[in-house]
Amino acid sequence: MPHWMTRENRVSFEEHVKTLASYLNHYKSSSRAEQVSSSQSFFSYLLTACWEKMHNRISAWSAVGLIFGLRSSLSSPLLETGIRRFSWDGVNEQQHTGDRTLALEINSARQTIMASIMKNNISQFRRIENLLAAIKTAVKEQKYGFYNQSTAREFHNLFTATFTGFAKALALVGKFRNKVRAVHVFMVMTFDTLLR
Repeated sequence: MPHWMTRENRVSFEEHVKTLASYLNHYKSSSRAEQVSSSQSFFSYLLTACWEKMHNRISAWSAVGLIFGLRSSLSSPLLETGIRRFSWDGVNEQQHTGDRTLALEINSARQTIMASIMKNNISQFRRIENLLAAIKTAVKEQKYGFYNQSTAREFHNLFTATFTGFAKALALVGKFRNKVRAVHVFMVMTFDTLLR
């Protein structure tokens, strides 16, 4: 059984900051392959160290309201109107490092991961083919301005599905952890009784 599943004490703030600083220093000096590998390890660390706080935040009424609003907007004509009326001039010239990172991460993700994220969305809004094609082109040409009028709806679909999936995944971690704790307590009590 993993140590983090039975451990009651939390990671101290000092330990957490040291871990974060170590990860960022390693990430900056690593190759792309090492960055991917260390990102996966760091995400596992974050999940084990912070899942409860993340779950509390994403299940708070304000976050639930945000997710509900995002999901509701998928079928609203207001989203299409907003996309049509938005001034798209100059959006692609305002590329940031986050655009590049997002494009590289989505492009390197397997199609099964994308399908898994999108299954959390309302059926008629699971399509993101145009967004994925735009991201592939952006990575190939190293021009990361893939958020535009033709991809905005699909980007919104992906964003909403990611939020919904993240909330569901954190709830499952909580259920699993509670079951493991219950089994652990049962085993300790049983062995304690047997050893008397």
